[in-house]
Amino acid sequence: PMDRRTIAGLQVLLTLSTAGFACTGSFLAVFYRERGFSTTHMGLLFSGAALIGLVAQPFWGFLADKGWGKKRLLVLLLPVAALLAVFVPMQDGFGMTALFIWGISLFQSGIQPLSEALTLDVAQASLETPATGRKPVSYAFLRSFATAGFAVANLLIGILVERSGASVIFAGYALLLVLSLPAVLLMRVREHAGMRTHAADNPLLPILGRPAVLLLLGGVFLVTMAYIGGANYMNELVTAIGGLPSQLGLLWFVTCVVEYAVFFPVNRLIARFGILRVHRVGIALYAVKFILCALAWNMGSLYVAQALEGMAFTLFMVTAIERLNRITPPQHRASMLGIYGAVCGFGSLAAGLFGGLLLRV
Repeated sequence: PMDRRTIAGLQVLLTLSTAGFACTGSFLAVFYRERGFSTTHMGLLFSGAALIGLVAQPFWGFLADKGWGKKRLLVLLLPVAALLAVFVPMQDGFGMTALFIWGISLFQSGIQPLSEALTLDVAQASLETPATGRKPVSYAFLRSFATAGFAVANLLIGILVERSGASVIFAGYALLLVLSLPAVLLMRVREHAGMRTHAADNPLLPILGRPAVLLLLGGVFLVTMAYIGGANYMNELVTAIGGLPSQLGLLWFVTCVVEYAVFFPVNRLIARFGILRVHRVGIALYAVKFILCALAWNMGSLYVAQALEGMAFTLFMVTAIERLNRITPPQHRASMLGIYGAVCGFGSLAAGLFGGLLLRV
């Protein structure tokens, strides 16, 4: 039967590591502003980190599928990213700050796709050999723990930033990543029989060349560019309409509460309407969200916009991952999710470059 400790370990890993990402992901712009960096500097920092992630994510996925293993790589990546984060607040100038931020991106870029691949592995193993006395767990259910961690971290870190300054985000990031390390060691994931098939028997390149896959990844790039651009510079919008850093944390908390709620019916929606229809609804909700952001006149309108993002993100992300999972052989799962992450990184790169330029006008 499926080891209960593995499910629990994965839930802890997703909760704590994603909470760590929330500490820096939502408040990096606040830290950069505190250090006196211009919007051009901010754009370079965001886009440089995205460029490194673009290259590194497929690399980590390839290593995992070629024998290193997802768990082994996570045991390496989590503490190194945490250690680099400790040194960021000690840097004064733009150059050294950029060096450490981009170093974090190099190692962090592998954590999320490898965690996603483990989540799919556990969901599949749970379906085939469920734990005694437990129903099989779905990808959406497991992924909801990441959303819960992201929500709580955003709420708390926003308060801490307002009271202690933005440097606290790196302490929170490092602590949460280190605390998630024992959860990885606790997991016992047995490979599916198909994962042992030699990669040459079912190469990945022809799968990537399918028009359906290319269209899906193209959509992921465009939506990610919009989504990350909005996330990177949400602090600028909040400030422009008179908000505070603590309200920025509350905005993302509202987003995650809605996101968490939508994780539970998403599988039923996919079963009833199909993956592609639900995927398109997610894109449409994102469009409406950004229209509201463009017209925002007070914090209330932004709370509505971010609630829409909570719905949009869950529908869009779950359907994209599920679609790729259905068409990718298990032995290429980490590599495909690394490529998916790289496409997201390309969108992040474009968002960092163009977002900083747009802020100037």
